[in-house]
Amino acid sequence: MARILLVSDVIPFPPRNGKELPVAKHFEYLSQSHHIEFLLLHEDEMYFTRHKPDIPTSFKKAHFLRRHLPTKVKGVVLELLFGKIRSLQYRYDKSKVQSFMAQNKYDFFWLGTFNCFSFIDYCIKKLKYSFNKVGLSLHDVKTSSYRNAGIKYLRGNVRDLQTLQRYLRSPLMKKQERRVLNACDVIHVVSESERLKAEKLVGNSDITQKIIVLPNGIDQSLIVRSYKGYMSNVLLFMTHLHGSRQTEARWFLRKVWPKIRANSDLELWFVGAPPRSHDKFDDERIKIKGFVKDLGEILEKVCISILPIFHNCGYINRLHDAMAAGVPVVLTSYPASTAPDLVDGEEIVIANSPEHFAEAVVNLYNDENRRLEISKSGKRYCAQQSNWNELSVFLSARISAELD
Repeated sequence: MARILLVSDVIPFPPRNGKELPVAKHFEYLSQSHHIEFLLLHEDEMYFTRHKPDIPTSFKKAHFLRRHLPTKVKGVVLELLFGKIRSLQYRYDKSKVQSFMAQNKYDFFWLGTFNCFSFIDYCIKKLKYSFNKVGLSLHDVKTSSYRNAGIKYLRGNVRDLQTLQRYLRSPLMKKQERRVLNACDVIHVVSESERLKAEKLVGNSDITQKIIVLPNGIDQSLIVRSYKGYMSNVLLFMTHLHGSRQTEARWFLRKVWPKIRANSDLELWFVGAPPRSHDKFDDERIKIKGFVKDLGEILEKVCISILPIFHNCGYINRLHDAMAAGVPVVLTSYPASTAPDLVDGEEIVIANSPEHFAEAVVNLYNDENRRLEISKSGKRYCAQQSNWNELSVFLSARISAELD
């Protein structure tokens, strides 16, 4: 039984997004056979106090260490002079970190997010600490997601300064991410596509031995759902309308939705974080559902799900959740590329330009037989994939093998 410290800058219980999901699922499973403790690195201790009860009772202990981010001016200087990206600039209270490391010994330090490598950096440089093993839940290669910001800026008509700055920082991220991956002993990614990106980024054979590819598990509660909404007029877009994902809807609403609206009686439902202002959604055929307690209930009410997005990073849970529930999905080639074994026209429908995307949605809406065929194919594909427990077994075995 390994002693593992899960280090994170969020409490991923319950998981709130696709990056938190595998960390929560895998480590809750691992805590049944390994000694797991949790360390939160955060600015606000009250956040830790509020959410500490959400940590599974199978975890042995939960700890908190406060982190500090330099001022923006100092952060810019660190980037310009040392190439250190903002997310790795965190600092910690030396005496508290020393006390924590002296009192607690672990076989494995597992980083739940990329940003937590700042803690490893700090311990090595300030405390001269030598780690036994370090693991990382990478989910998606960060350099690639930074470069994708350029695609969003140009193709998705997302012309905001933050997106452009993210793209311009991609060379810095490349240098830092390569360093982080070289320092880790085990790296978990969620697809073969991400494995290839990581190998290309690092550029040496050692990285191949470090990587374990485990896709996210299929939600079995969705597999048992039926495609009850096949006769409805509801189009579903699962996304967040504020935060980092809010730009996803902009291209669709500006360039695609007017064409769909003019050629069908479809309604558009948004599921996810609601916008801060509803002014831009003043359309009687747009419904903002916000976060929902039961996604399966929503999926049984919709006719088609869409993913008009411009990134190909990680594992797209929104795609697999809809397919598992039997809802046909129309999407761009970017998210489709994360699951290359899906066939256009069989399990999914791919369309890229505004005209083709609108046409694909309307044509599918008008063809009941085709919708039912794609529904069956998508559900069949998901039923053949592994569940969370089956996948967690492989991660547990890999951790044990590293310590033998």
